[in-house]
Amino acid sequence: SSGINAEWPLRPGNFGECQPVKLFGIHRHGTRNVGSKTVRRLDFFINALKDFYHLPGVMPDEFSWVKDYTHNLHPNKDLVLEGYVEVSEIGRRFSTKFPELFHDADSVRYFASSYKGRCISSALSYIYGVYGSDDYVVANASGIKAVTPDIQRHCGRMCAVYDLLKPKDRAILPFNHAQNHLLRYYDECTNYKKKEEDKQTWMEAGERYLKSAAMAALTSRVGGRLNVTMTPYDVITAHILCDTEVLLPRLMGPSSRWCSLFRDDDLYVSAVYFDLIRYSRRMMPEAVDASCILWQKALSHLTSPKVSSGVTLMFAHTETLFPLLKHIGYLSDTPMTADADIHSREFFGDLTPMASNLVMVALSCPSHLTQTPVRFFLNEREIHLPGCESDTCTLEDLRSTFPSEGCDYEATCSYDALAFYVQCVAAVVVSVCLADVVKRKILL
Repeated sequence: SSGINAEWPLRPGNFGECQPVKLFGIHRHGTRNVGSKTVRRLDFFINALKDFYHLPGVMPDEFSWVKDYTHNLHPNKDLVLEGYVEVSEIGRRFSTKFPELFHDADSVRYFASSYKGRCISSALSYIYGVYGSDDYVVANASGIKAVTPDIQRHCGRMCAVYDLLKPKDRAILPFNHAQNHLLRYYDECTNYKKKEEDKQTWMEAGERYLKSAAMAALTSRVGGRLNVTMTPYDVITAHILCDTEVLLPRLMGPSSRWCSLFRDDDLYVSAVYFDLIRYSRRMMPEAVDASCILWQKALSHLTSPKVSSGVTLMFAHTETLFPLLKHIGYLSDTPMTADADIHSREFFGDLTPMASNLVMVALSCPSHLTQTPVRFFLNEREIHLPGCESDTCTLEDLRSTFPSEGCDYEATCSYDALAFYVQCVAAVVVSVCLADVVKRKILL
């Protein structure tokens, strides 16, 4: 699902006596194509089902469409038309709500993204939703076109967003299209990457859940509907097909046919598997702690005396948002397990869907002359952070709770060569460890 709300929940004037003066937003990219690994997995499942249905008398009438089924997915993770539209609409809505911040001449505006094409395209779509393509060109346009020459291939009727890259006599919007140290902080955190390489560990909870009674019952139900013997892995693949056709009906075919495999609470049962995998992989302490570097950037923007009014918007990934939400206390410190009731739990996919966003707005209020209130919005709906003295945090509260000296990215992420060497000496296969030392160019 996307971060779009059909109805903007904030109404003009609902900040009361206060005036928005600064905005900082972190956005996940819009809806994109799936990756090549996922497409191969889906095709393998679909083709196996087609082969089985060629046997006489085994294909249920309601699934006769499977024999001729094809999809139009492109395995490149580029933004698709739906993604351009949804992010552009989000930009339009934010600029309507905060016209002074986006349009006043005195307001300082800054845009950034990770180097991935889907994030760059999302940033351009947002800018297009706010300003169109006639008045501005983004900075570093030539560099963007040089490193991402193919990102325009699925823009359809939204290709005008790339007019923002064409050299014209127009005002320039600051845009850093490769701010990876902030927006892909996890990728540059060596300690996190080392633990992430141990796939068996972070897959363990999900694999254990696949063997649970709940998944066994679901596998039996879905297999019975298809009249085939299925494994839990097949059910997970069917869930991905359902998710994909909800996101991309234009490419997957009409009427949610794959979703018809699931009834009542079935999708909640299989969604637990994805949550366990995401939590184990994305919520490692190193990733959560490393996200402080992005959080400090947000606080710096909101408190900077150099900018009295301004907007900073960054476009990144779900891996960017998940750890950050935990770092700031919005997500519970209680480890995620499979035991939570499926009807009361908040699934990760609902928190950071495609085009999701976390936005912070600093206010100037006559009744808070010595403090600066800050309001938080997740997917355009207001949220409250623990630790604030009232529903509205103040920058002073946040600076006290998250002092800059408490963010030591280097200590969190730097690889401890000596500790790794000790592990190598104790390892069963010392040569493998030593080879890793050489690969990482660690000097002992």
